[in-house]
Amino acid sequence: MNWKLGLFRLWFLATALWVLGVGYFAFLAFDKPTPFRGDYQYSEQLKDVPWNTDWSKPLYEIIDPPGKGRFPDEFSPVEEKYIEQWDADVKAGKMVIIEFPDFSSLYLSAQLTKEDQTYILAAALVPLLVKNLAVARGSVPPSCCSACAWGLPRMGEPWLCKKARC
Repeated sequence: MNWKLGLFRLWFLATALWVLGVGYFAFLAFDKPTPFRGDYQYSEQLKDVPWNTDWSKPLYEIIDPPGKGRFPDEFSPVEEKYIEQWDADVKAGKMVIIEFPDFSSLYLSAQLTKEDQTYILAAALVPLLVKNLAVARGSVPPSCCSACAWGLPRMGEPWLCKKARC
C-alpha cells in the first residue's frame, strides 16, 4: 500500500470523525426546544438613586438615554414569575416586546423613542449572535483542512491526491 495514500485516508478519517463529533455536540445543544432562549430586559440607568427618584416624572427625566449613561448598556434576564405580568403590559401598550429568531425576547419600555429602541436592538444583537455562533466554531478546522487538501493538487502539488483522484 502506498504510504501517501494511507496518510490521505487517515486524514480523511480524522476529518470525518471531527465532523461527526461536532455534529453530535451540536445536536445535543440544539436538541433542546430552545437552546439559547431567554427573556431579557434593557437595564435602564437612573440619574439618581432609586429612593430619591420621583417616579411620577416622564421617563427621560429619571433615566439617562441609552448609550449616554455613566455605565455600559446591559441586559438582564427576566425571571419566569414576571413574564405573565410583562406580557399583560405589552398588550396594554406599556411595554414593547422584540422577539428574535432563536425565540429570545427583549422587553423595552414603550416610552423609549424609536431611535433609542433601534439603538438597544443593535446593542442586543451582538451578544445574541456571538452566543448562537458558538457551536459553529467547531466546524472551521475540518472545513479549512478540506479546502487546503482540495486546493493543493490544483496548485501543482499532486502528491496528496495522486491515487485518490481528488
